[in-house]
Amino acid sequence: MDKKDFIVTENYNLRLRGLGGKKVANEFSNMMNQAVGYGYKQTTWGSTLLLKARELAHNLIGKTNKLDFVIPEFGGKRVDSQEIRQKILGISYADWKKLGFSKGTLP
Repeated sequence: MDKKDFIVTENYNLRLRGLGGKKVANEFSNMMNQAVGYGYKQTTWGSTLLLKARELAHNLIGKTNKLDFVIPEFGGKRVDSQEIRQKILGISYADWKKLGFSKGTLP
């Protein structure tokens, strides 16, 4: 993502431009198409999400007692460090406002 993918509103909120939205959608689509082992076979995250939703529905209507949202485990890749996260979390609200951010963007 680049700075040009966002619009800053008059209230200093960030909004995605059309191209930025396409980048997010493409990245999400790529993630949903990644292979993952589920049960005894390889499938995609998108198919696994459908299977997990079906499993939840069957549990809610009493068709089964099985409900497991731990397997398969998603291993997302972080591009930040613990140090950067702590710096962001350590910013006071007053400093956050001075930087032009609103309450909705607080971590």
